[in-house]
Amino acid sequence: MAENNSFPFPTYSGLLTPEHRKNIGPALWEFLWCISKTTKERAGDGEKQGIVLGGKPIKHSEIAEDLGVSAITVQRNMNRLKKYGYIETKRAPYGEIITVRNSKKFRYIKNDNSKRDTSNVITPDTSEMIDPETSQTTDLSQTTTPDTSHMSERSIKNDICNKDIQDKQSNDWLIDRDPTPEEQDCIEIEKHYLNRKGNPGFNVSTKEYQSILTLVREGIPKADILAGIDSAFDYKEKKKEDINSFAYCAKVARRLYQQKMKRSESHATHGNVHGRNQKKDQLDPARYTKYFPGLKRVPKV
Repeated sequence: MAENNSFPFPTYSGLLTPEHRKNIGPALWEFLWCISKTTKERAGDGEKQGIVLGGKPIKHSEIAEDLGVSAITVQRNMNRLKKYGYIETKRAPYGEIITVRNSKKFRYIKNDNSKRDTSNVITPDTSEMIDPETSQTTDLSQTTTPDTSHMSERSIKNDICNKDIQDKQSNDWLIDRDPTPEEQDCIEIEKHYLNRKGNPGFNVSTKEYQSILTLVREGIPKADILAGIDSAFDYKEKKKEDINSFAYCAKVARRLYQQKMKRSESHATHGNVHGRNQKKDQLDPARYTKYFPGLKRVPKV
């Protein structure tokens, strides 16, 4: 986010507990993103619900671009926030409609305004107003205020239009989907790398995720990539050095896999030569009867 677009937004110290830290975990940045993008609040289910970007459908790729991570990482962290009840989402064409549960973003603004010192503020007496055209005095205390209680319920219903929540027949826009085999391999590789690095529960950077994805798309088996990661960390641990990026592990995994393939090709070549020589050295059983006609049984070859 550019500095000129930066702005403060309130969060409450009630989040600073071991329980919230355990539940939110690596999804902290997505949760802060949702709070910062909350534009209004409404009452619902006995709590305030924060509407993110006015109820606009949001793609995970949009959040990923702001946070500098992959869309699959955002999807996993958003599912975590939903699991522990921090947010709610509703599927819509081209994204999800996100609401923050128990929102308190605008409570700070209201309380701040209520605590202002108004002792020195001069408030004009508007109980009587003078009409400039007729020069007559109007007593405003006798005027009736129109009933607008029905408008609040209508405005809540109209926050999300039907067009935004209508179902779509095709599934190309769905957000909550099972990861593909390729994505699942990337997730397991990422988890293994972070565990070896001592940062379980965190996420790799976008650049590191692209490096993992490149290895998978090169056709290197997941087991070989995991073995390469272990080999890289084992080597660095012996030298008492740290690994700062997945790029080093990718280099080791790629080199070990290439060496493995060369060994396989070498074994295959030597095996074929050995097979030909063995076949060449085999004796024809008929030759025994030619040179040893007295034999009744042909020796086994």
